[in-house]
Amino acid sequence: MVHVPEQFHKYRGREFEADMLGEIDIFDPKFQRALKEIVERVGKRYVPYKDALDLARQFQSGDPKNPKKDFLRELRLAVAKRLGYETDEQLDRIGAYTALKSPLDVFHGVDGFIEVKEPNRPAEVVTLDLSLNPDKIAKGAKADIVVGDLPDADEDEAAYLKELASLAEVIVAKIRGQKAKA
Repeated sequence: MVHVPEQFHKYRGREFEADMLGEIDIFDPKFQRALKEIVERVGKRYVPYKDALDLARQFQSGDPKNPKKDFLRELRLAVAKRLGYETDEQLDRIGAYTALKSPLDVFHGVDGFIEVKEPNRPAEVVTLDLSLNPDKIAKGAKADIVVGDLPDADEDEAAYLKELASLAEVIVAKIRGQKAKA
């Protein structure tokens, strides 16, 4: 992970998101067909939240249980640790997804999400918006959590891991319907 100097924040916002989460291939013909079906059913060029979430799940560029991008993979593991998950069966309950470029991003302001599937319960989804914009970070966004600039893992691994643990605490608190400790 690379710390982005403040003067490059506006220029690098989309690149920051892609570096951290990866992107959905919206030009994949299967994606295009699925999107067309939704738009035709809805009757306008809009994708409702549930459909957008399903598209993002279906068209991941990799395995949500082992994401290609370091941040997404490490955040998933931090959430698992915070939940106390250790076995393969428990770890398989957690997915970390990108939504970049998808209707979930475009229409609903969600760049990625963590999903936890507990037995005999509906899946819990906590949405993420990555941003280098200080105003968005301070004021919030449409997603459940706004993730700002992170410490560079190569320069300060302890600070990076601390930030991941803090994000995991907030995610788990949202999953459990609690407030995270300040």
